[in-house]
Amino acid sequence: MRAETGERLYGEQGVTLVELIVVMVVLSVIMLGLTTAMVSGTSSEVAVAQRQQAQQNARVALERMRVDIHCASAVSDPQVNDGGGFTLTMTETKGICPSVTQLPSGVQWCTIPVGASTTHFQLFRETSGDCDGVNTTLVVDYVTAPSAGWPTNANVPTPASWAGNLWPTTPTCDTGTLPTLAIDLAINPDPVGHPSQTYELKDAIAPRNSLPC
Repeated sequence: MRAETGERLYGEQGVTLVELIVVMVVLSVIMLGLTTAMVSGTSSEVAVAQRQQAQQNARVALERMRVDIHCASAVSDPQVNDGGGFTLTMTETKGICPSVTQLPSGVQWCTIPVGASTTHFQLFRETSGDCDGVNTTLVVDYVTAPSAGWPTNANVPTPASWAGNLWPTTPTCDTGTLPTLAIDLAINPDPVGHPSQTYELKDAIAPRNSLPC
């Protein structure tokens, strides 16, 4: 009877330190794998949401720009601004064109680089002063170079860099037709790491209140 009790006690003496360490190592490897998978999944989800939001903002920006251009009586060629990007100025009628409620009557759209970047710009809209990224309305973030590179404009003196320009040379205007303004807007939160995910919008819009060519 005593011998059987001793054998039972010996069989329930627990695990050795070596066995415990082995189990802890195995569990650590498993937990590391699970944690890495969770972090990767979360990062991917955030990146997708960020990209979708930026694309939605780009569509809204193009529609807002389309309204401004349609209402404009004149649109200047883009000009290099002090912020390091480009500014487009439209002449609009006070009290008639959307959001134009004070003088000088007009709307400006401008791109401003984030830091000193040549691949990450922000697009702003301004109706009451200089479009310089200060006290202006941010419309789109993550503006980057289109697939063919930043567009140039033959009507603007060649700057040191065309980075940030969204308004390429206006298409030829036939006699009796309205002039048109070309737009090339590309969005990508990570243009360096994922260049294939660039979302590009193009359009050619006529200022309906301008004089025919």
